[in-house]
Formats: sequence, C-alpha cells, structure tokens
Amino acid sequence: MKKRGLLFLLALVLAFVPFTLNANASPGGLDKNGGHYCRTNCAKYGLKTGQYHYHNADGSISLTKPSSKPVTKPAVKPAAPAIAIYINGKKQSYDQPPVIENGRTLVPLRGIFESLGATVQWDQKKQLVTATKSKTKILLKIGSKSPTVNGKVVPIDVPGKVKNGRTLVPLRFVGEALGATVDYNATSRTIKITPKA
Repeated sequence: MKKRGLLFLLALVLAFVPFTLNANASPGGLDKNGGHYCRTNCAKYGLKTGQYHYHNADGSISLTKPSSKPVTKPAVKPAAPAIAIYINGKKQSYDQPPVIENGRTLVPLRGIFESLGATVQWDQKKQLVTATKSKTKILLKIGSKSPTVNGKVVPIDVPGKVKNGRTLVPLRFVGEALGATVDYNATSRTIKITPKA
C-alpha cells in the first residue's frame, strides 16, 4: 500500500516536471515575446523539439515574430467609366463600345454612321467599308491610314481595325467624313456628335 502511494506521488510529480521547469516552454504557453519552445508534435509543424517559434493568427507557424501591424491590401483603382456617345443630345448604345488605344479614341463606325443617316456596307473579302450619305461616299480599308471621302484621301493617324466583329475608327474621322461636329470630354468621358445642318 505504501509503495502504491509512493508510485502515485512520483507519477504526479513527473507529470508536472516539464511545466515547472520552464513555464515559458510549455505547449500553448507564450513568453513575454509572444513565442515559445516546441515540446510536442514538433515534426507535425516542421519544427525540431525545443525550437523556438511563434503561432500566427491564421494558424500558421513562423520562426520570426509576426508583425503586429494589420496587413493592408493595396487599394484597387476603380475601372474608368465607359465612354458615352451622344448624337444630337441623345445617348447612343452600341454592341461595341468605344475604346482608347495608344491615346486615341476609337469608335464603332457602322453604329455611328447609321445613327447619322449613312448606309454602311462591308466587303469581307476586300476588308473594305463603304458608307454613303446623300452625295458623300466614304471608303475605308481595314489597316489603312488613307480612307477616302468622295475620292479624296483623308489621312488618319490610326488605321481602322476590327474588334469583336465591329469596325472601329478614330473619333476624328467621323467628323471629317460626314462633316459633323465632334466634341470629346476626357474628364466626363463623353463624346458629343452634332451633324451639320
């Protein structure tokens, strides 16, 4: 009976030895620096027994003290609003919106020309757009910087291109081709087109 009591007492003392030797090293116990020494399940966390480490808020473990500063993500710049087109004060809606490329505003030729009363035809084989309105005939070849208006070359600095199946041309060309007044406000991202009377 005496031996049993002695063994029980010895087992009880040994159970508390790791904790009493160094409270800072106990699992779950943190020292004044916020870390502690690994004593159990070390390999599970990629640590060696007795290796000093920190537990991070996300559940991960690091060997260097985590920053107390909250991690802030860089601000996401909001996307610029779409460019709006107005013809005679009426807002237009086209399946291919205007785009800005290399500092140039490109607009959908067919949509705008038809809104201005022109008839537009597309020759797939020649990659040629023909637009007519009254006595005005416009020819524009995709990739060319030399469209013609009634046979006269009207040079453009950016060639017409096809995007999503739609022909886009520099905004300035719309006014020069049909004699319309074109105003572009970069701040409000609005295009105002007024046909000549």
